[in-house]
Amino acid sequence: MELPVRSWISYMRNQGCTLYVGIEALETNAVKAYVFAVNTVLKYNHVMNVEIPNSLLSGGKGKVEGDITLFVPTHNISSLFEELNWVNTTPKRQIKVK
Repeated sequence: MELPVRSWISYMRNQGCTLYVGIEALETNAVKAYVFAVNTVLKYNHVMNVEIPNSLLSGGKGKVEGDITLFVPTHNISSLFEELNWVNTTPKRQIKVK
């Protein structure tokens, strides 16, 4: 399905969602990001994984492409990312400063 980004943003705001963006990676030809549409009243999130071509950012040419997971209950958002298993955790070290 194709949908203009401005229309989607407008619709999400009209539905009471606040939008947040997190950059996952800056690649040679594109920016990979997550867009979160959070509805705190009804306690759900829409999570969109997008790829934005650099040509769109620099010259206005290209399309944002992505996948979306709809109506994720707010209390289940962490389990969505556990399923994706894209977070690498490293052990934390404590350093003493004298």
